[in-house]
Amino acid sequence: MPWDNEDIRSLRQSIQKPFEGEEFLAWILYRRISIYVSRILAVWYFITPNMITTLAIATILLSMVVAFIWSSKISLLVAIGLTQFAYFLDLVDGEVARIRKQFSQFGVILDAVLADLYAISAAYILLLASNVLGLQELWVLWALSYHFRVAVAKWARFSSSRANEGVVQMRKGGFGVLASFVSSPGFVLISALGGLLLHPLLLALAMLLSTLVCLIGSLWLLREAYIDVGARSG
Repeated sequence: MPWDNEDIRSLRQSIQKPFEGEEFLAWILYRRISIYVSRILAVWYFITPNMITTLAIATILLSMVVAFIWSSKISLLVAIGLTQFAYFLDLVDGEVARIRKQFSQFGVILDAVLADLYAISAAYILLLASNVLGLQELWVLWALSYHFRVAVAKWARFSSSRANEGVVQMRKGGFGVLASFVSSPGFVLISALGGLLLHPLLLALAMLLSTLVCLIGSLWLLREAYIDVGARSG
């Protein structure tokens, strides 16, 4: 970034992922800020990376409680804000761990729990927002397409080297990074802000776009895996 000094630029290169290996929202927004927070926390040795991850998990759980108890536009906006704060903390905990070279198996488990909770909370908050805005049917369509994509991606990761190589190549070109973001709960969750603050059509269009990208991505992975299996059997 223009305001980064040489120390910050060097730190970015050593502890942050390149664009093709990063999530789009993290790279374009949150990583611009997180490096400064991580640099400060890294010298506060009484705060461990696992403590930061635990705070993120607690924030995610709080977001679901806030959304469930009130289920109003205001509470949903607060809940979305809490999920994004938890997402930001998830980036910070990894950066602090890499700066200190402080890693543990328990930290890996906490990160996996946080990732699953983020996806669950995003889908849940989106369900409540869809109910408020009258978009329940679109939410069902989006949820089915998203979970289908996740299932196909997990299957292809372990069964098709061709599909995995194709994903890597697309990410290098930037298209895969953007497509991955559009097909994620985070994209639709951010779009829910526009739906709640401005017009429900913004959330409806986001869910339709995400659904389309999920389906196209799933079909592409299945095609690549089918070609790979056919080549091996032949």
